[in-house]
Amino acid sequence: MGINHRKGSEEMKRPTIEVEGMEYPVSSIEWFRNGRLCSVSFYDAQGKHQMAFDLSHKTEIEGFDDRGLLHVDLNKRLKNSE
Repeated sequence: MGINHRKGSEEMKRPTIEVEGMEYPVSSIEWFRNGRLCSVSFYDAQGKHQMAFDLSHKTEIEGFDDRGLLHVDLNKRLKNSE
């Protein structure tokens, strides 16, 4: 039995992230102390746990870096589920 998250009388919706044309439910969201998005985690189509990091001054291009870390514009890629 899962937890029923409610905001007032409305059920809270889980955000999704769009990556490579697919949408995945977000498992967790990490924030910097200044309130800026840091990263989100999700499970991809193969069931593999993935993390997507927000673009930063070091990385301005979306995609995987040389260490295999995914960088995307989280402000554009995150969506509220309907």
